[in-house]
Order: sequence, then structure tokens, then C-alpha cells
Amino acid sequence: MLFCCNFPRSTKGRDDELPQYDLAMTTDSGASWSIAHVTVPADANIPSNMDDYRGQVAFADPQHGWLNLTANAGHTSTGTLLVTSDGGRTWRAAHDDPPGGADPFLLVTPTLGWQLLKPSWMEPDTTGLYVTRDGAKSWQQVSVPFPNEMLSVGAPIESRPTDFYNALPTFEDDKHGFLPVTYLAENADGNSAIVLFETLDGGRSWKPIRAITNLDIPGVEASYTVAVADSTLIAATGSQDDKRVTLSRGGPDGRADSDITSYIGGSEDLHICGLILRLPSKAGWWLTVRCCQRLMAARPGPRSRPQSICKKWWPHLRHLRR
Repeated sequence: MLFCCNFPRSTKGRDDELPQYDLAMTTDSGASWSIAHVTVPADANIPSNMDDYRGQVAFADPQHGWLNLTANAGHTSTGTLLVTSDGGRTWRAAHDDPPGGADPFLLVTPTLGWQLLKPSWMEPDTTGLYVTRDGAKSWQQVSVPFPNEMLSVGAPIESRPTDFYNALPTFEDDKHGFLPVTYLAENADGNSAIVLFETLDGGRSWKPIRAITNLDIPGVEASYTVAVADSTLIAATGSQDDKRVTLSRGGPDGRADSDITSYIGGSEDLHICGLILRLPSKAGWWLTVRCCQRLMAARPGPRSRPQSICKKWWPHLRHLRR
């Protein structure tokens, strides 16, 4: 097991010097750790004049892993993907940089990987999902069939809800997996939906199996988060007035909604800037709610509402069991 620190050894170097990255490594489930320096390949495309450097690491097995070295400056972010086949002792640059830059990725096998393309400051209405099946030598954009029956949409194609990719797929093995896709209504009227797709062939084809509909998701920047537990779709959504949080579950036995505002100490001064849902075990899940003092800022894009910029924030962590 390896864990990548969220910062490099040095945040900046000279114009001709690459940033220095370290990995914290454990082989005994975290009882002890060692620090290993990552030798960045000379052909790695890492800018040397960025403001902030970070890293994301994932392993498909004890020997094969990816390390996405990320750099950020202002509203610009980049990612450089490194690959190892010897347990992290040596790294080489992938054939191409990841299409999503610094965005999250998932490694399923040494050759099968996925990456989100998340909204950016200049393109807040753009999302996407990409897959590689040859160890990051090439990437293809993923497209799922529109779930006509689940969304009961009979209107022309041009007026259908817009699909947005908010989360990476999850896989039980290299073939069987699930992918949640968000469909935003044309108007912010509480008619958005999240549809869960299932694959049995490693993501080559996807079939919609269930949906959570009539959700209040007014735009891609709305406060909501999605997770999958087994074949149960879970969504946490914040209300438009940022005063309530609802946990919705759609599983084989149907749908259930819970108002969980009291768990986060809701008050008149509460503004929800972000929701993070994690599934550490099948017994329950962690929901992190980030609250802030609101500072409004306009952003480009026809579907974007003014953004809540967190001037101050307080995390609220709760463990909610099924």
C-alpha cells in the first residue's frame, strides 16, 4: 500500500528544475511508514512556475500503479501521469498526459483506468468521463445511452436534460461496475435526476438500472454529491437556500429520503459550500459538509448560478448507517 502526500518536497524550483515529490509508504496497514523520493522522469511535462504542486496515487495491484503529479496556478491546473510496474521503486512518464489534467482518476487493472473531466473556471458547464484500456497510451471519451424510460422524457432530443459526470465509476472486479450520471433539468425546478448505470463488460457498455428523480440540483455547481454502495445509489443534495441537506437512497427495495440537516447543526448562518460522501464500509457512510460565509462571484456559462466562495469554512463529519 502506498499513500501520496498532498504536497511535494519543494513547492517551486528554478526554471530548469522540476518540483520534488515524495511518497509515504506502508506495508503493514499503516502501523509504520517510510518516505520514498520519487525520481521524476526528465521527459515528464511538469511546469516549474506554478503556485501549488500535489499528487494522486492509485495501485491496481502491489506492483502496478499510477501517480498523477498535479500543478495549479490561478484558474489553471495540469496533470502529468507517471506509471510504475515495480511497486513504486521507479516511475516512467505515460504516453500521454491524462485528458482530465489534475482531476480524479480510478485505476482498475494495470491497463484499465478512468478519469473525470470536471468543470473549470472558464468552462463551468463542461464535464466528461474518459477511459484507457492500454495503460494510458490512449484515451476515449465515454458516452452512455440516454435513459428514456427512467426519466420519462418524450420531448425532442435538443430539449432533453443535460448529462453531467459528477463521480467516477466503481468496480467490484474488472468487469462488473456501476456509474452514476447526473441529468440536469432545463430549468432549476427540482426535476433533475441521477441515474445509476451498470456494466458487465468492463465499461464497454452501460445499462441504466435505477434512478433518483425530482432532485433539486439547479446547476453543475450546486451542492450535491453521489456515491454507490453495492447496487444502491446514494445522493446528498443541498437546498437552493443552503439551509437543508437531504440524503436520498435508491436501491433494489426502492427509494428513501432523509432530512439530515440536524446532523450538521443547521442554522440561519449555514451556507453549504460542498458535500463529500465516502463509503468506508458496507455498514454505513461518511458525509462531510463544508459550510462557509458566503461571498458571491459570477462565473461564465448559461447554466451556472453565482458561486458561493468559502471565506471561512467548518467541516462537519457524521457517520450515518443504513
